[in-house]
Amino acid sequence: MTMGWIIRNYQYSLKQISAVVVVTAGIVIFTLASYEPGAQNIRSGIDSNSWLIPIPPFVVGLALLSFALILSAYLGLYQETFYQKHGKHNEEMMFYVHFLSIPLFAFVGDDMVPAFHAAYSTPSFVIAGLDTVVPSAWVYIFAICLFQFACTKGVYMLSAVTTSLNVTMVLTLRKFFSLLISFIVFENVFNMFHIIGAAFVFIGTILFSVSFARF
Repeated sequence: MTMGWIIRNYQYSLKQISAVVVVTAGIVIFTLASYEPGAQNIRSGIDSNSWLIPIPPFVVGLALLSFALILSAYLGLYQETFYQKHGKHNEEMMFYVHFLSIPLFAFVGDDMVPAFHAAYSTPSFVIAGLDTVVPSAWVYIFAICLFQFACTKGVYMLSAVTTSLNVTMVLTLRKFFSLLISFIVFENVFNMFHIIGAAFVFIGTILFSVSFARF
């Protein structure tokens, strides 16, 4: 929303601004409620105390995600401009954005090779008592790729018919529900702050949807 106001001079209603603030506050509260000082190094296997500046990995992760969100917001606004000038070719946009990013994987090549070997070493996938001989990790990776393709294609289709703010709101809610489902599946402990954060997200979503209603 801030990027749209700065770059494209968009004007938003009070309801839209309030909804975005409430949703953002809810996600922040929900995320910070899961923060356990002193335990993050054990789970991540990273000893931040050996760094030049001992910053907790949790804080580093939040900083990277925040920076990624800023870049994502700029990309959404750029896509709007691109569609206005050259037409709404969302499939071409999806192809080039992902194709041109492939060379960047060279920077993590040393980490990917052991991951490939680890995937090949997993037990074979068994379905209905039948051993498929295929390593189970590759079956899961292939399934993830299929779901990711469907999700990404839907996002680019959505970006061609609505504003970047609406797309960002939908993606934010999708990520929040993924986080919520993971909490349930992995039986993580809910506390009062998780409930408050979830309530903020739901209230903000309702406010955002009502902001477009015409009376």
